[in-house]
Amino acid sequence: MSTVSIRTASLLAGVSLALMAVLAPLGLMIALPAGAVGVAATVVLLIAVLDVFVAVGLYPVLLPAGALLAACASGLRLAYAAVFATAAGSLAGPSDVERFEAVWEMGLFVFAGHLLLVGIAGVRADGIPRWVGVLVLAAGLGYLADSVSIAIAPATPLAIGEFAFVGEVVLLVWLLGWSGRATSRRKAVADRHGS
Repeated sequence: MSTVSIRTASLLAGVSLALMAVLAPLGLMIALPAGAVGVAATVVLLIAVLDVFVAVGLYPVLLPAGALLAACASGLRLAYAAVFATAAGSLAGPSDVERFEAVWEMGLFVFAGHLLLVGIAGVRADGIPRWVGVLVLAAGLGYLADSVSIAIAPATPLAIGEFAFVGEVVLLVWLLGWSGRATSRRKAVADRHGS
């Protein structure tokens, strides 16, 4: 895969993550608590579609860490998108907010697995700073701890994911600002010297 397409894929994933960062609070922290269940369902479906774009965009970025690892990380993001879209179905028609939250919380196991694999790939891959991979790995561990705590004691979840999201934000910023650029510049310089 060319470096230009890696840059394009990074932008696809980064812009999708940025849109999700704006949409999620609108749908889940404003519309849903206000009883605008239809709006919340639409936002959740849009986020699920954006999750598909993230999965597609991350695959070439993670590919230097190994095709199987990149495919598994992207596949888990696709699986999470399917779970989230399924959860949105609980908000359509006769809405069941409790069912939506239960399906979403179960999906966080899948999301945690996705972040863990992205973090591992980030640590292993050339072109991704190791510290970015470590922070994403920490975010995955935070979501995993939250998911386990919700499964064991739903009344008293750990809520580590609220702090672990820093890894997701760092990944978003890196994808938008730096991913694929260094190799693109090297290729441009090599092309100028070669012609």
